[in-house]
Amino acid sequence: MIMNNSLLNNEGINEIINSDVFAEVLSRDNYYEEVIDSNKSKTVIYFSSNGIYFPNTIDAFSKEIYQNDKFELSNPRNQIKNSAKNVYIRDIYKQWYFKGINKNINTIDKLIEFVSNNYDPNDLTLVGISSGGYIASLIGSVINANRVFNFSGQFDLIKHALKNKKTINQNPILREYQNHPDFQSYYNLSSFLKNSETKIYYFSGINKWDLPQYELFNKYENVISYRIKTELHGVPFPIIALPKILNLDDQELISLSNRMSDKTSVFKFLSLIYPKHELFTKVLPFYFRKIKKKFI
Repeated sequence: MIMNNSLLNNEGINEIINSDVFAEVLSRDNYYEEVIDSNKSKTVIYFSSNGIYFPNTIDAFSKEIYQNDKFELSNPRNQIKNSAKNVYIRDIYKQWYFKGINKNINTIDKLIEFVSNNYDPNDLTLVGISSGGYIASLIGSVINANRVFNFSGQFDLIKHALKNKKTINQNPILREYQNHPDFQSYYNLSSFLKNSETKIYYFSGINKWDLPQYELFNKYENVISYRIKTELHGVPFPIIALPKILNLDDQELISLSNRMSDKTSVFKFLSLIYPKHELFTKVLPFYFRKIKKKFI
């Protein structure tokens, strides 16, 4: 999923939160498990982003969430292979999971407890885009999960979601809890990253949302960074390459990071992960078809 940058606009969220259809969906689990192979042990949790429905209207929410029951990253073609179980989790408030996911798991603390109590961190990979990358990095660091894939996720919410009057008004729950002692540590993940051994593979672009996060958190040894020269927020490379990245082992991922420059072009990035024949016969034709459709 490559997110349109307009999806970062949370204006109109209050009307949805106060609606009857939202209350009905909040009574659901807002997560589900998919057993792939009971003989294996690896679990992957895919966290949805704030782009799970858009625009922020009751009609869009009703269609995508109430009717279609949408969860992000549920397409098998774009997933980690050979897992025992896939778990899909969403935040219908679109407020970085500060209100949890349902009526019972209704705080970040309870969400952390839910993940910790139900899944073995030693065999657990967490994946998320944008706000999904934020919560994947937070929970992964707290419980010392095996590893985390963070695509353009945030580490500092003050600099991202509460940086000016406009963004403050778009994120009412973050504003409400900003000075609450039980939530203050979740606005900046520095303390969690410092005390964790979990490797976070962090892929980001050079747009105005991702750049401050990269500059602040690239310094941590357990954050392995991949900075790609694109203005797009979300998965900062063609979606066809997502399963390739997700299925690299730790040694391959670290080697890839070491071979990248501070601002690696999309083409260079693709050339680093694909053999030449596959790059030119499969990947680039797909990429250019997508670009062509965008401008037709």
